[in-house]
Amino acid sequence: MSFEIAWSFLIPCLTALLLLICMSIFIKNNIYLRILMIIVASVTLPAFVPGHGEIKGLLPNCALLGVPYTPPKVISLFFIQLYLGILGMVFYKLKLLRFKPKNG
Repeated sequence: MSFEIAWSFLIPCLTALLLLICMSIFIKNNIYLRILMIIVASVTLPAFVPGHGEIKGLLPNCALLGVPYTPPKVISLFFIQLYLGILGMVFYKLKLLRFKPKNG
């Protein structure tokens, strides 16, 4: 297995993810910010693609959306949906996505 890194996609994704993490620390109980953080994280995580007898990992996942052919886009969308589900369950179990209504 080998990894390929698309730096032109990875640097903006990591910057957006770090910015969202910092914003979620200072802004409490903002469900939309945390959902956006899950979306950015699912785009930033790697996608695994079979190629030439081995599995290649491409980091980040959104780099496959820049390829003009259909199969890489389908693989990228599959991994985005997979990571959305996994991260959504993890964040819900950590009580980061539960909405707390304001008293008033």
